[in-house]
Amino acid sequence: MVDQKRRRTTASCKECQDLRKHLKNLTQLVTSYILKIDEEMVRPYSHQRGGRIARLTNGLEMANDMARHFGLGEKLEPHKRKIK
Repeated sequence: MVDQKRRRTTASCKECQDLRKHLKNLTQLVTSYILKIDEEMVRPYSHQRGGRIARLTNGLEMANDMARHFGLGEKLEPHKRKIK
């Protein structure tokens, strides 16, 4: 009985609704990127294909960073890239 009451209270709070909305948006975004990456992976290898996959990967990294910053409140440090 307590669990049902807690679920109703939690589900109705404005903050929880906002979090669910943002989580839903994030999962939809990630799913679309995964589908696009899958489409690219079945194409023949080329330099252009590698570039498209890199751009898609960057998009996923950005979505992850936004979720960590805005959703979880984490402070993000600039990415440090190794130059070869």
